[in-house]
Amino acid sequence: MGFVMLGMSGKNVSIHFNCGALAIANWPKQKIEFWSGDTKLSEVTLMKESDNNFSVQLTGLPLRDGKPLILRLKLPLAKSPKTSNYHLTLGTWQWQS
Repeated sequence: MGFVMLGMSGKNVSIHFNCGALAIANWPKQKIEFWSGDTKLSEVTLMKESDNNFSVQLTGLPLRDGKPLILRLKLPLAKSPKTSNYHLTLGTWQWQS
């Protein structure tokens, strides 16, 4: 997931997410890890039948105007769509500084 930064330099910035969760009974939760380069920023667990609202703090990252911020999402509990028949939807997000 990539963003171009503008007006965020030197601020305490976080990204807020509202995510849809998984929809199968035998796999009721999914863990998502947020990384920037080699820095693990956050780890959240999406739960079925939950609001799944959370924030990822970007404190300590070099946020510079006009420069990209690349977030890598790892899903360590993920299963192949061919074998699990699931849907994972990342919903809305917003910046806060």
